[in-house]
Amino acid sequence: MKAELPKIISVDDHVVEPAHLWQTWLPSKFRDRGPRSERRGIGSMRHVGGGTYEQTFDPNGPQADCWIYEDLVYINKRHVAAVGFDRDDMTMSPITYDEMRPGCYEPKARLADMDINHDEASLSFPTFPRFCGQTFTEAKDRELGEACDSVKAVVIVVTAISVHLDQQMFAVRLDAGALMTGERGELALELSGLSLYFERWHGV
Repeated sequence: MKAELPKIISVDDHVVEPAHLWQTWLPSKFRDRGPRSERRGIGSMRHVGGGTYEQTFDPNGPQADCWIYEDLVYINKRHVAAVGFDRDDMTMSPITYDEMRPGCYEPKARLADMDINHDEASLSFPTFPRFCGQTFTEAKDRELGEACDSVKAVVIVVTAISVHLDQQMFAVRLDAGALMTGERGELALELSGLSLYFERWHGV
């Protein structure tokens, strides 16, 4: 009898923020100034270093869904949503949400992809906010930046959980979030700065 291969716990995955994220979850007074997704044609793009790029725009160029925030235009790139592409195609090319695998940004689709990949849990880092939310901590409008940072999508996806949760910490996070029930009965908990998805819920 063959032993069952244990499921993978991945501690370095990435998520692309849903296009509606800040326009849905920011307090209403910030939404007109908050990050928004806009499709643009790209002329040229070159990585300078860190979170800095040299880029030009051309309505007739390849299309990309971009994050618009203060003076920043962040172009979504194929190499941060590379699943499904051949290795040679994992380039710093413009990409739209239509071209991404939905599991890159959509919670239920991500769960389905995790099942395919034999994943038990996935720690996923953000894209547009950068790893530690620097996009917002470096903002000119600090109040807006702090509001945006409170809803950035740093996602931990868990399809089966058996660990004990710190009840007090969990309760505080719960107050900041919204509950949604998925089709398989999993509980999706979308929080400020954190999202948890449970296939089997062990409540506190």
